[in-house]
Amino acid sequence: MKKIVFITALLIISSCSVSKNNPTENVTMNEKKVNTRNLVAILGETKIQSKEFTVNNAVVNGNILEIEVSYYGSCQAHDFICTGSTMISKSFPPIRSIQLVHYGKEDSCKELVTEVLKIDITAFAYKKEDGSQIKLNLSGWQEQLTYTYSAKNAPKKVQQHLDSKGLQVEKKK
Repeated sequence: MKKIVFITALLIISSCSVSKNNPTENVTMNEKKVNTRNLVAILGETKIQSKEFTVNNAVVNGNILEIEVSYYGSCQAHDFICTGSTMISKSFPPIRSIQLVHYGKEDSCKELVTEVLKIDITAFAYKKEDGSQIKLNLSGWQEQLTYTYSAKNAPKKVQQHLDSKGLQVEKKK
């Protein structure tokens, strides 16, 4: 009887639909279905208040930081931004603090959602030169990430910055 109740509850919870507001593709990771989203990192404030989420895995592949995250919800749209401090340490290689921020409205659904975020981190490069290295300290992740800039894979985009409230502002030169 307990098994039937558990399976029924599991089916009801999993019937909540994932918001389609953001372009995603479904991929299978370790036999579970997860959404994948593409984002662009920006320099700015790194002490922005965030909704709760868990970083399950983080790895740098070229100019892309892939972060697998989990959070509870699925009835409302959930957004993420990745910001990096404009200040870096004077070590070799230098170190930059970065933060992943989870935005979302109050969500009454309690489904555990897992997504892979593919973030273009060229804004975090120490120098925009092939082979330039920097260490990244991702808030909520224990391991330091090494990012080696690759000019051939870098998009040609203008750097964006955030103010203390997480809003984008133009950087004056």
